[in-house]
Amino acid sequence: MKERDEFRKKVGLNNIYFSEEMENALRLYGFNTEIIPLYYRKSIVGIITNYTKKHKISLPPYLFPFYGLHINNDFLTEHPEKAIETLRLATENQKRKFIYSLFSLSPEITDIRAFKESGWRESVKYTYRILRNETILKKSKIRKIKGIDDGEYTISESNDTAKLYEMIVNMNSSKRRITPYNGDYLSLIFKNLHSNQRTIYGLYNSEGVCFATAFILRDKSCSYLFANAMNSKIRKTNLNLYFLYKIIKKELDISPCFDLQGANTPSLVKFKENFNAHLIQYFHIETGLNITGLIRLKGMLKKWSIH
Repeated sequence: MKERDEFRKKVGLNNIYFSEEMENALRLYGFNTEIIPLYYRKSIVGIITNYTKKHKISLPPYLFPFYGLHINNDFLTEHPEKAIETLRLATENQKRKFIYSLFSLSPEITDIRAFKESGWRESVKYTYRILRNETILKKSKIRKIKGIDDGEYTISESNDTAKLYEMIVNMNSSKRRITPYNGDYLSLIFKNLHSNQRTIYGLYNSEGVCFATAFILRDKSCSYLFANAMNSKIRKTNLNLYFLYKIIKKELDISPCFDLQGANTPSLVKFKENFNAHLIQYFHIETGLNITGLIRLKGMLKKWSIH
């Protein structure tokens, strides 16, 4: 138990989504939590974290880009046969407990051959990352924020998760989307993380009206745009772009890179392409029932029935 906790703590320092503080927040929100160490020669080389609402399905918590399974990259590349053996046991264990499991590997895990050999299905995903000492906006996009007067707006830190949630709900409603979590979810994550692990920023005018807000998570390796919402009044302006530019500039003084996310959501790609970001590949892996395959099949059958 002590060895597992020490390994998880080390992983959590470089990946906030695996931290003990995040686990506490999710447990308080009502997730069932389970942490399973992966061993090689009596040493822990990885961990599986199952946070479940339904006992037979292990899915990523809301808004989590990287989740569920971490394994040392050196172990995967230097001991491929042992990695297959270790992951095969993990696969069998997951299948016994869950009818379906979906994990999202961090971008640092680039060699997934052992996962495929041990029975996991994979799909490629992407995220956007901006590196320190690189320009934040593409040169052709800088003109979009040049006309915005810094004196008209203030960007300040806040602990107002209620305002963030309200703006997220309103934004989703305007796009006829359901928000799958309530305000307690954001509040518990904010309260359980340390001040150096999270910040909420707000964009305010001279009258104190909040036009945009963003929830930033942070670990030793990166800052992450966990959630971002804006007032419908500024939707057709470049104020949210200006707001995020200022935040990213500040965060890159703290972190070596900034993860924008949103690369897998078609409606967000056009906006995210304003930034001078690197398109970074990572993997989703799944085992158990081929639920994603069934969803795709359902979509194909629906299209087929129309024609």
